[in-house]
Amino acid sequence: FLTWVILGSFEITVGDSLIFSKLQCGKFPESDAVVRQISAISCGQNPETVTEYEKSSCTVL
Repeated sequence: FLTWVILGSFEITVGDSLIFSKLQCGKFPESDAVVRQISAISCGQNPETVTEYEKSSCTVL
């Protein structure tokens, strides 16, 4: 018997591009990775999904 609990969403979009979804991965992003990705997009690079996550095993909501 499995029970799924969704503890909230944390989605980051730039324009129409979703670059991070807590709903999809179940974790929070590493903040420096988000900043690097937004910086790269602002310099003209194509948006990419942030795949680096917080290293903490404890999340306070």
